[in-house]
Amino acid sequence: MTSYMLTAAQISAVIVGLGFVLITHVVSQKESTHPPKVPSLLPWIGSAVRYVFAPTKFLALCCAQFGPVFKVLVGGRNIIVVGTAESIRSALFTDHRVLTAYVEHYNHFHVVCSDTSLYPLIHDTITYKLFPVFDRRLSKRAVDDLTGHCAETIFSRLKAFSENEQVSLRRSLNEPLYVAVTAIFLGSKFSPDTYDDWVTFLDSVPKRLCRLPFWSVPSSRARGRLLQHIITCLQSANPDNDDDKLAGDFSKVLRENNISPEVASFVVLTVMLFLHTNMLDVVFWLFSWLMADPLAFSSLRDEIDRAVREEFGN
Repeated sequence: MTSYMLTAAQISAVIVGLGFVLITHVVSQKESTHPPKVPSLLPWIGSAVRYVFAPTKFLALCCAQFGPVFKVLVGGRNIIVVGTAESIRSALFTDHRVLTAYVEHYNHFHVVCSDTSLYPLIHDTITYKLFPVFDRRLSKRAVDDLTGHCAETIFSRLKAFSENEQVSLRRSLNEPLYVAVTAIFLGSKFSPDTYDDWVTFLDSVPKRLCRLPFWSVPSSRARGRLLQHIITCLQSANPDNDDDKLAGDFSKVLRENNISPEVASFVVLTVMLFLHTNMLDVVFWLFSWLMADPLAFSSLRDEIDRAVREEFGN
């Protein structure tokens, strides 16, 4: 009896494994075939084993079979391989889609929203509808209206840290910027208390992009709270209120394109992900470099002190 149950369990495991491989293969066939993708029966691992044991031979065979530009799955990442310098120039001039950031945009959207069927609509809305709103609101002529309020918010958040005995460098740099910049996009209803949820979600993004195993419940819950808060901000945004101007324009564009607040929250969170990831990382490493260079730090401190004295006196 025990032997029979063991055999049945083994057969079931084999069937489940084959089914998973088949489903993965079918799903992969639905993805874009440009550039051509090297087929593999192993999910996530892909062609990593073949590459590790014979990298030169593997790449030569791929070039012979699929051409000088192809895509290969290695360790959960779809890597685009360009074989020669001539191929790079040819791809740039004749088929720019090969080396665009479209795949990265798609992967980031998958991190924010697991329903990737929404991606084409949202991608077009962001590209052709929301970016013009950004251009108008953040142009040189209009940005002066934002900088004053943004600076006040940053200084008020920094002042709050004086009540704490110990604050990490990351939080002291990132939280004021996160609060000030996000308030511009989400309007007067934005809550600064969302910073901890934002950090929890942001820290999980590299693992999600690389499809690494990790305990995702805390970050998934944080993402859910962020999305719900974004929905609240968009629904209550008033374009006639200066603090809600950008959020009101967002809401108007999304309504005109028949995008519900729930789907719109994915759009806004995706934009926030790109914006804050670039800005906060640059600020952190810039400040770290200044801290490591006494001469540069002293020069910057003198300039800041002089500006503060001119503005506020001693």
